[in-house]
Amino acid sequence: MLQVLKSVTLDVHDLGSQINEIQAAVKLTAFECFSSLKDNLDKLALSVFQHCQELENKALNGGDIEKEGHFTGLQAGIAVANPHQRLLMVLSNTGYCRTGLVPVLLQKYKNIWVGDDSDSITVEKLMEAFSSLEESILGQYAQSKATLIGTAAAAFFLEDGLQWGAAPAVKGVRDAVVELLYPLIVVHAELTAGAKPYLRRAIPILIESLIDALVNVFNGSRQKALRVLDLNGFSQLALELGYLEGVLQTHFTAAALDAFSSLRNQLKEKALETIKEAEMLGRKKSGTRGGMEDASAAEERLQNLSVSTDELDALEQQVCSDFLQVELKRTKLIYMCFTNMSERSPQSSSRHSSGRPIGAGNATVGLRAPSGLQHQRFRSSSSLSDSDSSRPSGIPPYQSPMSQSGYASSDVGSETGVYETKLRSSVSTDRHVNIQGSNRRQSSRRAMFGATDDDFR
Repeated sequence: MLQVLKSVTLDVHDLGSQINEIQAAVKLTAFECFSSLKDNLDKLALSVFQHCQELENKALNGGDIEKEGHFTGLQAGIAVANPHQRLLMVLSNTGYCRTGLVPVLLQKYKNIWVGDDSDSITVEKLMEAFSSLEESILGQYAQSKATLIGTAAAAFFLEDGLQWGAAPAVKGVRDAVVELLYPLIVVHAELTAGAKPYLRRAIPILIESLIDALVNVFNGSRQKALRVLDLNGFSQLALELGYLEGVLQTHFTAAALDAFSSLRNQLKEKALETIKEAEMLGRKKSGTRGGMEDASAAEERLQNLSVSTDELDALEQQVCSDFLQVELKRTKLIYMCFTNMSERSPQSSSRHSSGRPIGAGNATVGLRAPSGLQHQRFRSSSSLSDSDSSRPSGIPPYQSPMSQSGYASSDVGSETGVYETKLRSSVSTDRHVNIQGSNRRQSSRRAMFGATDDDFR
């Protein structure tokens, strides 16, 4: 700023005019500095986002996945390698510039250009630019997580090894449901640790992406893995959708609620279609048996196959009544993670309730569901440090606030704190998508639910 002002040449000789020229030059230079800062943050965010996309492309193409880097506390002189953590650092500092740095400095030095009526217009444009940058970076972060969500949705339907046309009796929610929620739990931990003011905005976006991904995978598999859906399979999925609704419903947008209702209706249609096909096949077989079976016995057997929509609704209510509360209690840490967030943050997320996907700039968040059954997930550790302030927290170089979150709590920079954070989030972060094998699922469940209430608090 001083270099620019030294280069300014004043052509007027009147003292008052010279002062006015100096004031205008100082004001213009100040706003140009802030604009340059915003541009640099934009370039930095784009560079980090492109690195995230490169890692995703390697995973989708079956290549080697580059190690993202471990969790790093925010301290001067310590580099941060995790790309999602770096992206959140840029987001946090962008918000801090908009809500803290720029207003304070402008208030402090505005007396230099008192009397200029264009002040408010210039400040408003500057704030709009920073706000737009925040939306863009948040969209980039959501897009980088959308691929992981699409992978989890595919695994939920396709990689559990369950034959939906010959499903066993319902005994509770599958481990695949917890796997499905892992990406959201990781997002919750990362945002709580480093960009907490954006938590209420990011979670509804990603929940909407999750439900859209489930709908897309289901529609894409109706003629393959989900070609047949018997009553046990329908009951299992009905219970698990009820579980998801119970955990996430406080963050449903209008679009998410519509998509969720559509998925439920499609499940009922598929179950009824399967029953109808079984009934038609039974009629054909009874016709070929002739005298081996009397007409009354055949008719009774076919009536037992027939199920109406109301009976499916009653079956769904019954299975949820039998298992849902038990499963919510068994997985209460997951339930508390999302419900307590809503209680602590009562403000609504109406700005994202229109159903419009959020993306970088005007781009739409894309869900790239991997083809086939070969999926890989990235390790994604909790990032940044927590701030209880209501404004986005830019982290000064010599301050390291400590996290208060149950999933991401750590003494920032402490080896013990980092170890505890990695331990608590290892099940949701340090894993690949190949979910086959019951032993691995059982160990992940024990690790996930082994925490105590004190750990969560």
